[in-house]
Amino acid sequence: MEYLYFTFVCIIIFLIKKNKYKTFRDMLCLIISFLKYRNAVRIKAALNMWHSKLSAWSKHISI
Repeated sequence: MEYLYFTFVCIIIFLIKKNKYKTFRDMLCLIISFLKYRNAVRIKAALNMWHSKLSAWSKHISI
């Protein structure tokens, strides 16, 4: 997970140098969107794990 933070910081530095994000508000929006994406990935992984456990449990019950 640390490599993801490092990549994100490098992208921010690159965008600042390119003057794509000139205001603090733009940078804040970028950070918030990254955090939402990261949380969405965690939620999806948790749902996938829950679904696999549920399907394994249902197969065990049906036998």
